[in-house]
Amino acid sequence: MGALLRHKKRIWDDLNYLSEDKLAEVEDFVSFLKEKYSRGKRNIVSLEGLWRGADFREEEIAELRRKAWENLLKKEI
Repeated sequence: MGALLRHKKRIWDDLNYLSEDKLAEVEDFVSFLKEKYSRGKRNIVSLEGLWRGADFREEEIAELRRKAWENLLKKEI
């Protein structure tokens, strides 16, 4: 039996001794690990050209920036 299979068997055997609520914790942790290590495999979507053809005036952009900073400064840290 290979090392990987032995390792999986030990884990499987250990699972038999856990209560149902502890098994739920294990399941949650395994889901966390799957998500953590699959992050690099997500599809990357290019946003290049998203605003191409949009007509924004410099004044509009300046006003939006001013409002964003104003709202940010109002928040308590």
